[in-house]
Amino acid sequence: FGVAEAFGFGTVSFLIDHPYFGRRKGNMYIAAFATAGCFSAFIGDLLQLSMLKIVSAFVGKLGASAAFGVAYIYASELFPTPMRGIGVGTASACGRIGGVLSPFIADFSRFASYLPFALFTVFGLALISASKFRTITIYSFLFSIFSS
Repeated sequence: FGVAEAFGFGTVSFLIDHPYFGRRKGNMYIAAFATAGCFSAFIGDLLQLSMLKIVSAFVGKLGASAAFGVAYIYASELFPTPMRGIGVGTASACGRIGGVLSPFIADFSRFASYLPFALFTVFGLALISASKFRTITIYSFLFSIFSS
């Protein structure tokens, strides 16, 4: 899956610098792309279509790598300068915890082969909804702390 990561990181820079997308919409659309890949892999597994499952897993990995690349860029711009290191470090730690837990989620295929794809689809939908409906309140909270 190294090819998927290369394409994922390559598309990030073009997508988030585009005037229409930006960081927030770019993150949401990349997460939607990854979620669509996981969902179609879930459908391919249920219908016993191995080629759809493989291609969809590739698309999901490409989107997940791209979303990981956006997370570093977006987290560094989200926090004010005095809190930037803590914010990016916390975002990185949460991403690493997810990376540690993902093999255990993949191991759920022992119970049902479609279960990992279903769980990754649910996590992707949660990321999309957080990107779409989240309001930026961190500025007002942190600004009130550091302005005094």
